[in-house]
Amino acid sequence: MAPPKEKKTQDRSKELGDSQWLEAHIAGKPANPNAPTIPATEYATAYSCALTDPHLKLFREKDLELLRHVNCSYLSSGKAPTLLALKQHAQALSNLILKLTPQSTFELINGAKFQGAAQFREMEAFDWLRDLGTPYKCDDADQQLPLYAAVNLIKNETETLDGKDGIQYHCPLEPVQDFGPSAPKSDEEKTKARRWPYQTHHNLLIHANECLEILDNDYSATGGLLSILPESDKEDPEQMAGVRNTLIGQWLLYTQLLVARMHELELNLCHALDVLHGEALVPRQLLNNLGAQGRLQGQPVTYPQDRFVLANAGDDVLNQLHKQLDEAEEDASNREQAWRDQGVSGSRMWEKQRSGEETSRGLVSVEATSRFYRIQGQGNKGTIFVMPYVEGHPDLEKTRQAEVRPKVVVVPMPTWPEPGSSMQQRYAAELEEGRKAVKQNRVLLQHWAQNRSQTRQAGPEASMANAESRVPEAQADEMEVDESHSSDETDVVNVEEEMAKRT
Repeated sequence: MAPPKEKKTQDRSKELGDSQWLEAHIAGKPANPNAPTIPATEYATAYSCALTDPHLKLFREKDLELLRHVNCSYLSSGKAPTLLALKQHAQALSNLILKLTPQSTFELINGAKFQGAAQFREMEAFDWLRDLGTPYKCDDADQQLPLYAAVNLIKNETETLDGKDGIQYHCPLEPVQDFGPSAPKSDEEKTKARRWPYQTHHNLLIHANECLEILDNDYSATGGLLSILPESDKEDPEQMAGVRNTLIGQWLLYTQLLVARMHELELNLCHALDVLHGEALVPRQLLNNLGAQGRLQGQPVTYPQDRFVLANAGDDVLNQLHKQLDEAEEDASNREQAWRDQGVSGSRMWEKQRSGEETSRGLVSVEATSRFYRIQGQGNKGTIFVMPYVEGHPDLEKTRQAEVRPKVVVVPMPTWPEPGSSMQQRYAAELEEGRKAVKQNRVLLQHWAQNRSQTRQAGPEASMANAESRVPEAQADEMEVDESHSSDETDVVNVEEEMAKRT
């Protein structure tokens, strides 16, 4: 009698060394009887569950060979999977395979058991469904190429204290050993053959952002990232030359120069506002000195104002314009406050009022449509009269209405309205069908009378010919019959009276 199989395996495991046992374990032939039911692969760890217990005899040795690549994170996450989850996982893998490999046929799954059944073509997406009872193998080099684009970029995922998921990505600079048909064959070149599957744009940006956050935190006491730069070319010429040769150095230098330029522009704007602030008070002071008659004279500014004359520009227009300017100033103040909160507005752009409130300094403008007039016959030397704020001028409301009011009104020709009684709308279709029925009956009566008279005169032989041509003649006569017969109107009236009696 042959010894038990387990004893053979145990004796063989003693003979094998550690390296030989590892090779046999990876090859799918465990030499240790305590080894897991399904050994590890190059992509997943070993797998053993209650269903694969040999005492249950639920899976035979051939079945376990078919489950060689069954292990995945769905079965090894510590949470028991459901049948729905396994089907969803299988469907997702099928869709991923379908995206990577074309499929042109739709045949019977596991059709190798049936003779004459249509089977999936080789080298297509679902050729592994031809025979589910045989482990799938393929010697094609294209199917053995590593799919670096499908590598998971997430290294691990943990739950943080605030309840959010902490996702940690792989370092984009982490290399992996290349393998497959495209990898070098010699041992020296294998050590140099590296791939970087985690170097995606998204992963690189995340990695760069983390590095910049660390640097900004370390230099926060001296001003953040901008304080990394050397102070000047004279003190550190070598370091400054090295800064200009790096991307991060060029970026920081550009930002530093941009901030300095913005500071200069803010100073220039503040100086211009200071000048305008003093000049804007000159007309008011002159009016106070001249009195009420001073409004009749033009103000001495850079050029004489005899070319333009303001017309119909009273207090109502002034108040309306000030109202529009107040609204624009309020919006501008809100924007300036938002810019100040974000740190992009200098302190010189703000001034403190007597009430203690700080307001932004600047100019406020609104778009107002004005109208220009000129007397005919004066040419290009005549005076131009300016009427400001035509669209919102209170005194021009009637004029604006007259401008948009049409001068010619088109009156449509009077016609009798369409009847809209519910009774007539309900039975209008039936009345129309009655009119058509009267016409058709009249045509049929005429044909019947003609055929009857012809039959009496010609005898039985002509009756058959008349019967054959009865339908075409009736159709032709129906096309010829129009509303020229006065008797039709009487018949229609009778039908309408009959319909009225019924209702």
